[in-house]
Amino acid sequence: MKRYLSWIILLVFCALLCSCETSSDIVETTIPTEAIVETIPAELPRLTKDEMLALAIQMDVEEISNDSLNGLIGNVYTFDGVIESIQADHAIVSLSPADATAEVYLSPDELSSVVVKQKVTFVGRVDEVNADGIICYSTAIARDRFKYYGEIVDLNPEYAPNTYNLKFSSTDLRTVTFTCSLEAYVGEYHYYSYKEIDGRYVDAYLMGKNGEMITYDPYLLNFPEIIEMSQPEFTMGEIQDMIALGLTLDEVAAKISTLADVVQYLNQKGFVYEGGDIHFRYGVCTWSVNKSAQIAFDENAGNCGSGSNLVNYILRGDFEEQGYFKLGWNAMGHIINYFKQNGQYYLFDHTYVTNEYYAIPNGSAISVTDDMQQFADQYIESNNVKFKFESPEHIVYLGMYAYEDNHLPGGYGNIQQSGYAKGWPRTYYHPKQYEDMIHILYWDKESVDIIYVDAPDKSIWPEKAR
Repeated sequence: MKRYLSWIILLVFCALLCSCETSSDIVETTIPTEAIVETIPAELPRLTKDEMLALAIQMDVEEISNDSLNGLIGNVYTFDGVIESIQADHAIVSLSPADATAEVYLSPDELSSVVVKQKVTFVGRVDEVNADGIICYSTAIARDRFKYYGEIVDLNPEYAPNTYNLKFSSTDLRTVTFTCSLEAYVGEYHYYSYKEIDGRYVDAYLMGKNGEMITYDPYLLNFPEIIEMSQPEFTMGEIQDMIALGLTLDEVAAKISTLADVVQYLNQKGFVYEGGDIHFRYGVCTWSVNKSAQIAFDENAGNCGSGSNLVNYILRGDFEEQGYFKLGWNAMGHIINYFKQNGQYYLFDHTYVTNEYYAIPNGSAISVTDDMQQFADQYIESNNVKFKFESPEHIVYLGMYAYEDNHLPGGYGNIQQSGYAKGWPRTYYHPKQYEDMIHILYWDKESVDIIYVDAPDKSIWPEKAR
């Protein structure tokens, strides 16, 4: 009886074993690494990617024929090919235009990173040949992306969203699908990187001139000093998503914490320069304020003061100190932002970014200093405040104050009797309740008087400035 029972158990075990062997899912997912290594002849030493790149020469695929294959054995080449199929431990690659294939053995990570019909540049040693072509047991991906420089002509959504016609030459237009919208850059020339799959250019993104991946707004490339100060934390697509979702100002401020992302956000949102202060009479003088951060955000427009309010609001709490840098000359004034981090002051003029209107002395949108007084002295010496209509005769006032709310009001005498109409001297009125906060860096006492008086409470400011 025991003998028959043993036979029954053996038959059941064999049946179970056969059922496991016929399950394709199990077979495909349980190939051990050791089995992959065993397919490579033991006498052939493995080469690293760096070793192969140091030895490689470009394979002339057009010259390959069955008679010439043996002459390739032992040499290391770079060659382009299109992946025809992917096996457990290698890929079969067509070597067009030659009527031949390459059997390339890649690391598991590289093998899993490619897809069928993808064009790839390989580097590998030819170890064997067969009736179909060459076998490379030591192979690596030299590149799976390709770089080009061309004009973004127009949108072509026929194939997929974010697909554009790009000019490869004066007569050659090709469709390229990007990872995000490039609507703002139609008509411009840019470097970009793409993958080629089944003859189509996909998964593309913009690149810097040195080949670095540009996932953020390429407009920032005009201001490398901003990128150097604060790398973007969001891609251009993510910024566009924020705008498309209609996030509130507080929601944007909670997400964005770098100056680079503020510039990226303002540019993608289409923030425009719009001149004009808000004036109202209170006490002994006329006061000047600007639209609040919220109104500038809602209207998507503002001048130096309201734009600085918006930048300050979005970044409040993200630096050790932040506030406003104010200057005055002739009958005009200007306000920009400053931020302090690790002993460095960063002065930022958003109007140069949005309108190329003014510029700080180095002729850019940002300047860095560890000494604000020294910066002010250089500012006066250079007298290089650049703006569209004329150069100022001279600067009469420079000041700064740390403040995370909308900028403080500035007052002056009756507008009909002030420097706006009659020239210098004139009077600047500062809010007395903030006297300890205001630090005067330069004051031309022959041209302007500075007096501290009680300023109006914000509750009685014009509504747009509150």
